[in-house]
Amino acid sequence: MSGNEVDPNTIVTAIMRFSREASKQEPSQQQGALAGSRFNLVTDIIDITIPTGTSNQTAVVEQLSKLQKRGLNIKIHQYQGSVKVITTSEAMSEFMQELWQYHPVIREGYSELNVSHAQETSMYDRVALLTDLLFRHGVHLVNAFFSPSEISLIVNEEDASKAFEVLRSQSR
Repeated sequence: MSGNEVDPNTIVTAIMRFSREASKQEPSQQQGALAGSRFNLVTDIIDITIPTGTSNQTAVVEQLSKLQKRGLNIKIHQYQGSVKVITTSEAMSEFMQELWQYHPVIREGYSELNVSHAQETSMYDRVALLTDLLFRHGVHLVNAFFSPSEISLIVNEEDASKAFEVLRSQSR
């Protein structure tokens, strides 16, 4: 490299030292982004959107919180101008008794796939990975929500088992 002659034995010695050092180090085992994740599939999910103004959104959220405290299985997501509720059909009758006056928009036929993860990674990266992975396998997400420890994916009920198997196969 510098224009000087090099003894080939010097190169051989350097390569041998490098190979010895490399063999002493244990190979790093790469784990998939879903390694150690737990999956939970809930079918018969209902997606409810309650249109709200700034004045009544607090009242709606308070009523929903009371329903949660009574043991109703609902997840609340606030947006500007609406509140989205994810629940099961079992909770619908009690839900409607309390909140019918807000004229909720109800959509049925969904499943919820919850992904709880142990390792610390960027949530945005993980949601993007899951979305891409499912899309490549023909599963289209209806919605996705996340917290620091869990991602909730809403899919059409007919795609639920396929989505579960795709994600489970990536967690091994």
